[in-house]
Amino acid sequence: MNQVANGTYDSYTLAWKLNPTVQVGTPSAAAVFAETRDATQRLIARDLVRGGRLTGADGVYYKKLKLTTKGERTAIQQQELIQQQKSMKAVSEFLQGKPEAEIDAPKPLAEFLGIEKHADKK
Repeated sequence: MNQVANGTYDSYTLAWKLNPTVQVGTPSAAAVFAETRDATQRLIARDLVRGGRLTGADGVYYKKLKLTTKGERTAIQQQELIQQQKSMKAVSEFLQGKPEAEIDAPKPLAEFLGIEKHADKK
């Protein structure tokens, strides 16, 4: 949700976006929808997402889902954490002598370590 500017989603859109290979109308689609709805409810309970709650043929679903301010902050923190983890992994691989071409380092770290090939320059 954080990747789309002013974007809103509903339970169905999220279910299919997160599981693009699932065929609508199949038993696995029903399971995917239920998992997505349950995950959405957990996000709402943690005040990370807000939206309208409706009832349809598939049971409860949500419309106009959007990140709350707390949700945006949490998403940004998660993105930063992922970047830090990638950097730590790249430093570890560099120190272990892994070939430079195989180290997926963010550009600033690659430049600091003197790695020619990095994530932004493949």
